Amino acid sequence: WKARNYLDFWKRWHISMGEWFNSYLFTPMTKAMYLRWKNPKHMPAYATISYLATFFLIGMWHGSTWAFVVTSIFWGAAAAVTQLYGELQKKFLSKNSRSTLTGNVTYLFACSSLTLSFVAISISGFWLDISDLNLIYQAHGAFGYIVAWLIGSIVLLPCIALTNRATKMTSNWSWISSNRIGIASIVTVMIIVYSFLYPAIDYTFVYQKF
Repeated sequence: WKARNYLDFWKRWHISMGEWFNSYLFTPMTKAMYLRWKNPKHMPAYATISYLATFFLIGMWHGSTWAFVVTSIFWGAAAAVTQLYGELQKKFLSKNSRSTLTGNVTYLFACSSLTLSFVAISISGFWLDISDLNLIYQAHGAFGYIVAWLIGSIVLLPCIALTNRATKMTSNWSWISSNRIGIASIVTVMIIVYSFLYPAIDYTFVYQKF
């Protein structure tokens, strides 16, 4: 729940696998593109392409069905967009402006909630097949996914703030763990998001899964 963006989430979530893919795919691929074209100005583009390919393969590592292909596309696109967003910040914001932005608590909480809500939706391929995902898309379209993502993010925002507050409390909050609040918040958001999306499949889905 402390992750500030999608790439940061993966650094915290599956460290060993992330380091393996970084060492044997992302870094060699980025270096190969640089050696091929030898243009330092294009390094951000090389990194974005490498992130797209790396996270697509990370998704496919989890499974080989068409549902996992969709999940892999989500993950690859998220990694590439996160990298691109960082580069755009460097291009259009001064160092002081970036420091002020990343030091803003509300901005950090918003980034965390957007990240976790996206992860909750993107892992749908872990327990749905491609026909289920197609039914959801036909019922809601791409806009429906975006709405569900934003709904999850809005619900998560106060949860993230509460979890952060719990880490700073000692005596009054000694009976509860901040990690427990974080996990409970994420599960709650997943249920809310799925309640919005999955009636397209079956109204009993949420009850059966959670």
